[in-house]
Amino acid sequence: MTRGEPVTRRVVSSIFPAAMGKKSGSSVQKRQRELKRAEKAQLKRDRREQQIAESETRDNVHIATEEDLAGYGFPDEDEPVEGA
Repeated sequence: MTRGEPVTRRVVSSIFPAAMGKKSGSSVQKRQRELKRAEKAQLKRDRREQQIAESETRDNVHIATEEDLAGYGFPDEDEPVEGA
């Protein structure tokens, strides 16, 4: 090839690989694996946040007092139990 000749397809294909512009399978698979890992990590973060929110709401649960239990008919701890 000399300087004045036009560049032919054969010369271009020898300079650049035939797969130019085409993505290799391994790089696509790698990107898919990375995306899958990122999505899985995001799901874990979301679940963890949800569990934390649920545990905070559980902490605000009303616990029955002795008066509440007496109102439901449970015996008072100070009174002796009949038949025992």
